[in-house]
Amino acid sequence: MSKKSFLASVALLTVASPAIAQAPDDQTLYPGGHWEPGPARYGSVNGEVSIPMDDGVILQASVAWPTDPKTGKRASGTFPVVIEHQPYTHLAVPTAPLSFFPEHGYIYLLVHSRGTGQSGGEIQYVSPRDGEDGRAIVDWAATKLDGSDGRLALFGCSFPGGTALMDAAHLDAGSPVKAIVAACNGFNSQNRGSFMRSGMDTGNVPTMASAMPDLVGNTPSAKAFFPRVAHEIEAGGDAAYDRDFWQQRLVTKLAEPIVKSGIPILLWSGWRDHVDGPLRTWTALQNVAAGRPAGAPMTQQQMPTPRYQLVMTDQAHAQGLDLGIFLECENGGAIFVHASGGIVPLRAA
Repeated sequence: MSKKSFLASVALLTVASPAIAQAPDDQTLYPGGHWEPGPARYGSVNGEVSIPMDDGVILQASVAWPTDPKTGKRASGTFPVVIEHQPYTHLAVPTAPLSFFPEHGYIYLLVHSRGTGQSGGEIQYVSPRDGEDGRAIVDWAATKLDGSDGRLALFGCSFPGGTALMDAAHLDAGSPVKAIVAACNGFNSQNRGSFMRSGMDTGNVPTMASAMPDLVGNTPSAKAFFPRVAHEIEAGGDAAYDRDFWQQRLVTKLAEPIVKSGIPILLWSGWRDHVDGPLRTWTALQNVAAGRPAGAPMTQQQMPTPRYQLVMTDQAHAQGLDLGIFLECENGGAIFVHASGGIVPLRAA
């Protein structure tokens, strides 16, 4: 894949508005048929914050708060928070908080992963250190973010979707995170879909070295990390195989701590997506929830839990996304309405 085509596909991650066809008069076309995002109730205003990690590294983040549409000032009261923990500084355009969420009554917190953008530290590429950072971000957003009501959701597509899953694996039961949307990524996606298949380079390894540093801000860490990993793969080193480098990252065994957290998760993918982890992730979560090995195939008699949902479209990577459905998930709406154990929505549906 050329750098140009790679950037074009990544740019699709910036989809920011629902795309639902006309519904019958007595129902909506969102899951359950009774919910829809409705018109924007607020405006949006952005700001910048710094979030300290336990090792002294500072992560930089952008925040979008709801505003009163009459005055243009920040709306009074507190709001639930949608967190996107991600590395990109730009795709087709500079990355910024999605206005869709604050317009519907949520604070949107976009945090740059360590080693990317203006954040300190060394880039991790969805390692356990990113997950530890995710836990710290969650604690900070629940207790220290101005305007937060303490209820949170994690959100991401592609690289950020993988980071949301790694973050989830570092959260405990009773976490303030009430729902997670992880789109277009999943367990073993990097080494079994995005960059390699059956040990063969998909053609994206050179792109890792040439395009990724620029997309995450050309930090010294990124300019060293991605070419080094690409060279290691091409030279047949550890990263060319399913060994330590990948086993420390987004792997199937993460299903066990994620299930223990009890947080509902919506996965989203397409049959033409080269990043094929979501279906594998859904299967692993279902298996662990049923007391079975994460990597086993599901049985014909196995009853899936609705706590873990998967949307599969006939789309390629990061295409066909609908923020309205994501918002319904975060509302504890029809997507999770039958989930056992009690779902605490961020906002009444």
